[in-house]
Amino acid sequence: MISDNIQGWFNCPKLYKEMVDNAKDGAVFVEVGCWKGKSASFMAETIKNSKKKINFYCVDTWKGTLTEHGHQEDPDVVNDRLFEVFNENLKDLDGYYTCIRGLSVDGAKQFRNESIDFCYIDASHEYEDVLDDIDAWLPKVKKNGVIAGDDFNSPKVSRAVIERLKKVDKLNHYTWKKVKND
Repeated sequence: MISDNIQGWFNCPKLYKEMVDNAKDGAVFVEVGCWKGKSASFMAETIKNSKKKINFYCVDTWKGTLTEHGHQEDPDVVNDRLFEVFNENLKDLDGYYTCIRGLSVDGAKQFRNESIDFCYIDASHEYEDVLDDIDAWLPKVKKNGVIAGDDFNSPKVSRAVIERLKKVDKLNHYTWKKVKND
């Protein structure tokens, strides 16, 4: 997999594969928070290999988060090269993803309510930001669609997720998932 050679974090390959396996042609997937493309490349390559027509959107500022550990020292953040690095890392998957560059909540405005089959949130890990991300993206997810995310091991993230979604499935130490039933 291309993702094996990309710097970053990715804790839920089984979930991404399951979402692609269960998707129908025309499905809409969104990844919020893409960093250098490790998880996005896995998703795009899985979509490519499936031969399904899945619209996959990658939403990020590609600026990094100065409050995140290690971001301040990362040369790609310091030199404002994250977006270039992301595109370079995914160059062999061109056509299997679309970038939306900007704040998560602004990116959500580009989608109609109940138009997304799968939304994965992994942007800021600050409590208020996670609340804002869930508030922005949850209405966009279809009934019986899936909203999920990373960093459930972070007290700020888990607090926000539980506050907004009440009960979620914990897939591993990091990953949470909820099927939208209302």
